Amino acid sequence: YTLRQEHQVELDDCYRYLIFLEDWTFGQYVGFENCNITHWNAGDVWKFTGHEMHYAVNASAVNFHTCQVSTFN
Repeated sequence: YTLRQEHQVELDDCYRYLIFLEDWTFGQYVGFENCNITHWNAGDVWKFTGHEMHYAVNASAVNFHTCQVSTFN
């Protein structure tokens, strides 16, 4: 929202990148509408739009760190 407001960009032109900083551990899940992600490796990247519903769950005993970068065309 802030990026769009500061640069007067429409949601259709916005993208996000989810960067996994650590290898997957059982109990950690990320999902995008109809796609559930597990078994990732540190450095894997997932690109998604501002329209996609998404979630992250950590049901493990291990911390779960990611980096999310927002950008636009």
